[in-house]
Amino acid sequence: MISHVRTDFGAGVLGAATILVQKEPFSAQELDTLEALSRQMQFNVMLSPRTAPGSVFASLASADLRGSAARSLPLNLSPPTDDCPFFFYVKPLRYAFRDTNPNRIGMFDHELQSGEIVIVLFALVVFLTVFFVFVPLLRNLEKAILRRSAAHLLFFAAIGMGFMLVEVSQMQRLIVFLGHPTYSLSVVLSTLLASSGIGSYTTRRIQNLRRDGIICLLLLLLALVAFGLFSVPLIAALGSSTTPVRIALAIAMLLPPGFFMGMAFPLGLKLATGEFDELMPAFWGTNGAASICASVLAMLIAMNAGISVTFWSGFSWYAVAFGAYVWNTSIHQLRQA
Repeated sequence: MISHVRTDFGAGVLGAATILVQKEPFSAQELDTLEALSRQMQFNVMLSPRTAPGSVFASLASADLRGSAARSLPLNLSPPTDDCPFFFYVKPLRYAFRDTNPNRIGMFDHELQSGEIVIVLFALVVFLTVFFVFVPLLRNLEKAILRRSAAHLLFFAAIGMGFMLVEVSQMQRLIVFLGHPTYSLSVVLSTLLASSGIGSYTTRRIQNLRRDGIICLLLLLLALVAFGLFSVPLIAALGSSTTPVRIALAIAMLLPPGFFMGMAFPLGLKLATGEFDELMPAFWGTNGAASICASVLAMLIAMNAGISVTFWSGFSWYAVAFGAYVWNTSIHQLRQA
């Protein structure tokens, strides 16, 4: 790889770069010709098989993007992948809100702010959630009731976070698989909403909330583990199939976890009914606010760590919800005894 950078474009402008590549290694004669033309046209040879002006260029040429030299740059140089396809996200999180580009170069400088916009949006939704949901709860509820309902509030917040992290992560992943954001949005939303609605409806027959509820939530965790382990290989294996086949596969993969995710909310409401009837609006509000926060958090995690990490973060929140539900059923059983 040979790069030429021209330096006489004037102050405040970085200049233009030309990268020359070919399938076969450059011969000595070709390199001599390129160097001669560069001197004639007043270009500087920044990188060639014969020279590398610094460790940063050497790291880039050797594809060592995780090395200390490449990481010292205020840019995210990792190549886009199916798990992290955000080619526009070039400013690492550690450099957020820091001016790393004193030379303004138009649209590129605007693109550097994408991660910072998501951070500000996440901080805003967290502030609104605290101010409009939790502050009124703290002010209006007695401390004794708040302590007794804390695990229930945690449960509804956790399933809200988990559902949205799983949903958004699969919207992002299936954009690449299905080939268009419209397909991804329509398939994921319709499948998860329909399957979770069916799962929610089936809970009306559950009477033993401790035994049957724990089994349902345990099956939810197992469904998410199976989905996380097998969805990526299936997508890779059938990525070249026709669009109807890919849509059918996406629906088939999303149905089981969606079905069990739909059970969590009504199970939590059934368990809280009777003892915390006056807190039902708070449970609904907590779940909805957590979902909104998670929708922005999912984007922040995916941009910086990948779609898979976003999905497993959702699984972790469902694991927290499972623990909260087990705790609530134990306390509920003790109080009825």
